[in-house]
Amino acid sequence: MAHKYNPEHKSRLDSPERRKLLPAEEILRGAGLRDGDTVADIGAGTGYFSIPAALIVGERGRVYAIDTSPEMLGALKGAVAASGLATVKAVLSGEYDFTIPGAVADFALVALVLHEVGDRTRFLAESLRVLMPGGTLLVIEWNNAEMEMGPPAHERIAPGDAMRALMRAGFTDIRTVDYGRHFYFLAARRPTTARGKA
Repeated sequence: MAHKYNPEHKSRLDSPERRKLLPAEEILRGAGLRDGDTVADIGAGTGYFSIPAALIVGERGRVYAIDTSPEMLGALKGAVAASGLATVKAVLSGEYDFTIPGAVADFALVALVLHEVGDRTRFLAESLRVLMPGGTLLVIEWNNAEMEMGPPAHERIAPGDAMRALMRAGFTDIRTVDYGRHFYFLAARRPTTARGKA
């Protein structure tokens, strides 16, 4: 069983250090998120990426902030209410059932979550299901090395293993980007043809 993040440590998810290492709005804009898009933030936690995503997509867009933890979603709802954003919908999900309709999102995000998942291919296939054909998935993960922050090295997922899981789930156009010492990004697309799994 993969190790899950402890909700008792949720305050660490929005620290000044994390904002410096992972500038959410900059990352999302760089990955192609635009005004009017619909976003599925899968494993949204306390909304670290959901709220910047909502600011980018604006009033014409929508953000599904999806998480399996009621405690995390409670904190997210408080942050959303404080921000005055009306386009973020908190969604309590199962690990492999995101409980939103299929083909609704232009953009999906799986940030520092994949290493916690037991069946990665099944999880990514569900991520593919919620994307529109041609939609983009951005995976953010810890580099596979021992360092002073993040999970132990043995709990991390190497880029090659993540890429293979994406391919098995039906994603195409997979590309990887190094992002400093701590993280790597993988961007992939749901095919526009019937090759992808629905």
